[in-house]
Amino acid sequence: MPMLFATLGYPGSGKTYFCQRLAEKLNIFHLNTDRMHIEIFPNPKFTHEEQITKFRVMNYVAEELLKRKASVIFDADSAEWRYRKELKAMAERNGADYLLLWFKTPLEVALKRVKSRKGQDERYYRVISQDVVLGHKVAEEIPDPKNENFVIIDGTKSFEEQYKILEDYLSGS
Repeated sequence: MPMLFATLGYPGSGKTYFCQRLAEKLNIFHLNTDRMHIEIFPNPKFTHEEQITKFRVMNYVAEELLKRKASVIFDADSAEWRYRKELKAMAERNGADYLLLWFKTPLEVALKRVKSRKGQDERYYRVISQDVVLGHKVAEEIPDPKNENFVIIDGTKSFEEQYKILEDYLSGS
């Protein structure tokens, strides 16, 4: 059965670090919000309109992949329940399982990371202000276990340690 992984965690929490490696390990599709933004808008202004367009495109691509029984990682800070609820409904419509990956990382670690962001392709990484990180943290709506399946990922651990947590969760251990 295909799986839709959603992510929750402020910038610098380790979402993309984990998601890139998970996508490679499981050979599944990785939709990354930062990369998508730059691909759609080569000279982005990061306006509200750009954000709306980016998420419409990401939702469309995710839905099309799920329809074809492909698993997808939706790598974006899905801080608000209403957005996660839409992703969960998308998974259900397409016969996929839904799981939220909740990245918990000390704020000071995340702030340090976003100041020195680097990646394989520098086009997709930008320094993010402390205010943006704090804004995401404030907007974060805690998952409710009655309404949402989630697993907590420690953003300070290695991928192998993080993957073990996910693997244990998925196997019911």
